[in-house]
Formats: sequence, structure tokens, C-alpha cells
Amino acid sequence: MHRFLLDERSNFEGTSALLSPALQRHLKAARVSASETFILSDPETGKAFECVLDPATRGRALVQKPVTLVGTGPVEISLALGLTKAETLETAVAGATELGAARICLFSCGRSPPVKARLDRLEKIAAGAAEVAGRKSPPVLEGPISLEELAKTGLGADRKFILWEESGARGRGASLYKLLREGRPAPKVTLVTGPEGGFSEKEVDALVAGGFECCSLGPRILRAATAPAAAIALVQGVWGDLQ
Repeated sequence: MHRFLLDERSNFEGTSALLSPALQRHLKAARVSASETFILSDPETGKAFECVLDPATRGRALVQKPVTLVGTGPVEISLALGLTKAETLETAVAGATELGAARICLFSCGRSPPVKARLDRLEKIAAGAAEVAGRKSPPVLEGPISLEELAKTGLGADRKFILWEESGARGRGASLYKLLREGRPAPKVTLVTGPEGGFSEKEVDALVAGGFECCSLGPRILRAATAPAAAIALVQGVWGDLQ
């Protein structure tokens, strides 16, 4: 069944939903027929309903019954994503959204390329990924901030992990999986992944000084686009709802 998020120009009105021109085009592109049931959800309230298009009024859908969509799970996961190439950021944001990240914060570091992050573009990608995954709402996107600010705030998490591919070889920490298995579940977790080329040891030291735990994803070196999804999947599999 197709799932769609209401945009800022759409809203529920009692037993029907007003559809903006953009959302109408979205339904048309998805080839939703006049008799086909689909799900509309309001990211502001988290409420969702099965609906059908109103045959009598263009731009309106008729509400049939409420449905329950998935949230972010028992662990609130924040992903701190090192600024990198646009296509890499887009892949990482989509995967993190599908796997239940509640918050995605971009930050700059030494090996980040001189690019400007287009939050509006990333927000659209996150919204589309949330629809695919059946989420109540997409994650909050913010930044970019500096690595120093990230080290200072930790994005308000109870446990904070920096994923560094060299941590095992340099004896700087265990695997993320081991730390999760040996620890008690935390309500809020921050995961930090870097750009292509990773972090310098100085940057790792700054984050560790801020209370982050240095760890790896095991023996494999993952790309900047796929490492965030792997890390979130581990947290969701051990402490969350991916079980």
C-alpha cells in the first residue's frame, strides 16, 4: 500500500483530507487510482489514516480508518554525519531515515570537502524515505555545526559513539556491537560517522575528550554512505526494534 506524508499545504479536515497540488502530483506519479486505498500521515501529529481519493472533489481524500505507523523505536538515535559529497549525504540520509534515526545533524571536519549542504534537498529525501519505511514522520535535520560543537554537546545523548575504522588496529576501542551487547540500553544514543577519508586522530581525541566512545564496525571498511546505516542497524538490532 502506498504511503504519503502530508506537506505544509495539506491537512486533515474531519473525515477528509485536503491535498495540496504538490501532493496531488505525488499521488499521480505513484499511479494511485481512484479506487485504490493509500495511507496519509501527518508528521506533526503522528496520526495516519487509510484514505481513498474523493471521486466528487478534486484535491481531496476521504478518510476510512486510522492506522498505526512505526516510530523511531525505544532508543532515540541521533546521527552526526560528517559533511561529504552530495550524493553520499543523500544515500546516508535515506538509509538512516529508513532505519529509524530521530535526528540527523551535519558537521564539518578536516576531511570534509568544500561543499554547501542543501538541507532542503536532504529534507525531501528524508520525507520520501520516511514514506517508504512507513514512519510517522521523518527525522529532524540540522546543521552543519563544527566538530568542536559536536564534541561539546554530544547532541544530548546518554551514550555517544564515534565510528573510526582505525580504532581496532590502533587499540582505541572495541566494536560497536560488543559495546552494545555488554552495556545497558540507553534512551538516547548519538552515532558519529565521518566523510570519505575518515577522521584524523586529533579529531578522534577531541570527541573522546567530550565523552564519546571510540569503536569500529568490525573488520570491514565501509563507505561513508553505508557506515551510518550499518551503525544504526546495530543499535536497532541490539537495543531497538529491529529484532
